[in-house]
Amino acid sequence: MAARDKRSASSFIHGFRYNVRTLFHLLEERYQGVSLPAEEFELRAKQELIALAGHIIDRVSVSSGLYQMNAFLCDVILVSSGKARYIRELPIDLVEERRDFHQADHVFTVTLEYGFHNYSSSLQSVDFIRPSDALRN
Repeated sequence: MAARDKRSASSFIHGFRYNVRTLFHLLEERYQGVSLPAEEFELRAKQELIALAGHIIDRVSVSSGLYQMNAFLCDVILVSSGKARYIRELPIDLVEERRDFHQADHVFTVTLEYGFHNYSSSLQSVDFIRPSDALRN
């Protein structure tokens, strides 16, 4: 898995352990028929959508796998027929390759990535402690 990762922590123990865990789940799915670890959410009412949004915020806030393996591992949300399936920590490249994911009406990925290059160099660090203009609207 480290061969696919050129930017994250795969070559270090704090990244390697997340790769091994993900590989275990993928091999268990392929050879033992065990589904990938996932949570299911109904999306038929506003409260159910709020529950999914809360779950996403919780995952991004505490997920060490997404943090250590930034821009390499992602969570996947498959939405079809008023339901969402939230799958944890898969390689981003794999999401694009899996044909079964293409059967979903919508596929979302949740990942943590560095992105300061997307902002003006004239900004100071304190400019990032409040919502951006895009979030205020």
